[in-house]
Amino acid sequence: MDRLHIEALLTPKFPKKNVSAALSHFSAMGATFQAGEWESCCAKAGKYVEAVLKGLGVHAGLTVPTGRHFKADLIMTALGNLAGGSF
Repeated sequence: MDRLHIEALLTPKFPKKNVSAALSHFSAMGATFQAGEWESCCAKAGKYVEAVLKGLGVHAGLTVPTGRHFKADLIMTALGNLAGGSF
């Protein structure tokens, strides 16, 4: 499945900028893994998780801080505290 098809599937539910960022970081993560660049691969994996969490947070109606104010643990905790089926 190509990138455009994946974006078309995800953007009706999630913000396009988060979908695009997640796909870019995922692709870069795979490329750096195949090249044996482990530290860069781990950094890309972290950026991928961050983009996914931001998209999930927005989808769930949370206020997602930007830049240095973003903390993954706060979003994960807030998502976990939502009532089942609330979004």
